[in-house]
Amino acid sequence: MRTLLTLALLLTTAGLSTQVSAQYPIGHLRAIQPPVIQVDQPTKVRLVGSDLVDIDRLWFSDPAITAALQTRPGKAFAAEATEPDYGHFEVTAKAKPGVYEVRADGFHGSSNPLRLIVTDLPVVTMPADTSTLEKAAAATLPCWVTGTVRASGFAYIAFQLDSKDPIVIEAAAGSIDSASELEIEVLDESGRRLVRAATDPTREDPVVLFTPPAPGKYYLAIADHLFAGGDNAFFAIKLHRGPVVRWVQPIAAKANTETTITLTGLGLEEPMGKVGPWQTAQRTITAPESAVATPPVGRPTTATMDRFLDDTLRVDGHSIALTDVDVNVEQEPNDSHPQAMPIAIDSEVSGIFAAGRDADWYRFDAKKDQTVKVDLFASRLGQTCDPVLGIFRVDTAADGKQNAVQVQFFDDHPARDKERTNPYHRSSVDPSGAFKADRDGPFYIRVGDQFSAANDGPPIQYRLTLRTPRPQFRAYALVKQLRIDNANHYPSNSLAVRKGETIPLVVEVDREDFAGEIQVAAAGLPDGIIARPSIISAGENATTLLLSAAEQAAFEATPITVTATATMGDTEFQTTAIPVVCVGPSANVTTTAAAARTTSTLMLSLAGDSSHASVDLTHPEATPQVKPEETHTVKCNVTRRMDFKTPLKFKAIGLAANWKVPEITLDEKTATADYAIPVPKDAKPGVYDFYLQSDAAVSVIPNQPAHARAVAYRKHLDTVEQATKTERAAEQDPEKQKALDAKLAQITAAKAAADKEIAALAKPAGRKTLVQSQPYRIEVVAK
Repeated sequence: MRTLLTLALLLTTAGLSTQVSAQYPIGHLRAIQPPVIQVDQPTKVRLVGSDLVDIDRLWFSDPAITAALQTRPGKAFAAEATEPDYGHFEVTAKAKPGVYEVRADGFHGSSNPLRLIVTDLPVVTMPADTSTLEKAAAATLPCWVTGTVRASGFAYIAFQLDSKDPIVIEAAAGSIDSASELEIEVLDESGRRLVRAATDPTREDPVVLFTPPAPGKYYLAIADHLFAGGDNAFFAIKLHRGPVVRWVQPIAAKANTETTITLTGLGLEEPMGKVGPWQTAQRTITAPESAVATPPVGRPTTATMDRFLDDTLRVDGHSIALTDVDVNVEQEPNDSHPQAMPIAIDSEVSGIFAAGRDADWYRFDAKKDQTVKVDLFASRLGQTCDPVLGIFRVDTAADGKQNAVQVQFFDDHPARDKERTNPYHRSSVDPSGAFKADRDGPFYIRVGDQFSAANDGPPIQYRLTLRTPRPQFRAYALVKQLRIDNANHYPSNSLAVRKGETIPLVVEVDREDFAGEIQVAAAGLPDGIIARPSIISAGENATTLLLSAAEQAAFEATPITVTATATMGDTEFQTTAIPVVCVGPSANVTTTAAAARTTSTLMLSLAGDSSHASVDLTHPEATPQVKPEETHTVKCNVTRRMDFKTPLKFKAIGLAANWKVPEITLDEKTATADYAIPVPKDAKPGVYDFYLQSDAAVSVIPNQPAHARAVAYRKHLDTVEQATKTERAAEQDPEKQKALDAKLAQITAAKAAADKEIAALAKPAGRKTLVQSQPYRIEVVAK
């Protein structure tokens, strides 16, 4: 029998001690400016964020994008004429146009990812002040224009149109991890508003089809509709004449099958405006067996739960789900049960909610006591809607009239209200559930959108799936700090570890018809990183992998993967965990929403500083065996560094409530302590893992490398000053004496400035942090 009552992972082998370290500053990348790079055109960029210390490398999701760190003139009398200009790079892209990811690597390891656009169009970077029509940035179509939203008021772009042909204005803000929710307006030369568009409720960036009334000069006004602004409120605007694909149908394709996809958009086959605003084109694709290991970059967390429908592929920039069942396209009319479109179990429908309370009906056959898994995807696909789903049977009355009687109703995910402030949640307003037939015969499904709003843009699309229940699960690797200020706080995050430190990685699963044990393991770990597989116990949904860096660890930022594996009868089911990060943190999600999304890569990096303290839990060579009502003693050895004197009050994490384990406090004078673990009399036999955790306050120098350089430079000035004084004492030429006196005065001023800089850099910053150990294992045996 095996019982694991913790969310922890054993990282050490028998006989090795375990350690605990404080979580340190984590680099948070808020913006890369500009966020658009033209192919083969070296572009100077700067980074914006917090705790971005000594950023000297950029990591891109495509190696065809590279960056060179820039330099700047060195300080007065410095040994080198130039010094690194950290956070400033020249980026060159030889990748295909598309959306990629970038991370900043520096002293605190690798940052969170941001999205970066690569284009083959010219890129215009707006000047700092474009607050009036007279100061508007000039743009020539086609192009991208990048800038930053003003905190109050508009930024302006001016462009000339020489014909009455329509143009497309595509905005990118939330879709590239900006904090801004854009509002854009098209103005004529007099400043009169002609067209307005804004970010929709799902944070989809606005797209405008603008047909000019006459050739001439026009303006684009850009703002945040909540009047927000700042460096992380950046945007990119694409001005062009098409083509642009607005939606595709169907939005799913069966693996290993040839599928005809209908593209709808602007300028697909003929110039825009010649055959109406919306045009269609068809493309035949052969869906692969597997498209990509994870969903495309940037899907919101609520869209990652595509209920085990495996992979996605991309067609003209749009996601198409790759499924293993037949895919049908909705056929109208199907607005009532007599018109219901027939579908089979183990198939799906790609449908559209039309405006005006459109209700779509489908008919399927089921046997008595047969269970059918019903799932509708719409909100999870980024659609602005609130769908509902009802299952009906049709009864014949005595007068021969047929009546549809609802037998089951599905609405929002049951955890929706509870979890909606958690940016990592995967609940949604999409209906989902299991239906068990109470008789043989046909049943009917009615789906509809409770919003039922008119929509001049792309239609509201959905996927309706009917499946035979099958055991499976999907895993997620959640990169997040465990130490938060309160329940509403979601900080920035990255997977960065320091030498001798242990950091957590939360792994969660969504189960379907499988409640058994799941093995979780990290793969692709660099030398010096230890990670032993963990277990998600039967009936549980999460565990915490702990990654431990040896004192001698040395490696560059490295992509790693996490796998989740389970045995289901005679079959082994394995999936790769989807990495999820919080790219838009919030100090209070009740006022400012935090934004989490999927990422292409789970990146592990090594930070350069060291921990304040570590605690070793000395583990015997063999797992200790204990009996109920016995007490097991754990040896704790404390090492404190960097004048860390804060008492550490530890509690055991991972044991059930009936384990009444007292807390232990290790004061600044304690080097060794015994931690008594009383085993309750009703403890069931099995293996138990737990670890120690303490909430502590630490004091750190925010920019240790800059402080060290400032101290070294100050010592260098003393050396230069002494050499100059020696030269001055030996000099006989009055003119040279005068020049040396001037130099000494400059050195004195430089020393004063250096002293001021050292004092500023030496000022410590208080940090609240979690101090946690690697887990400790004991085995409870029967009396």
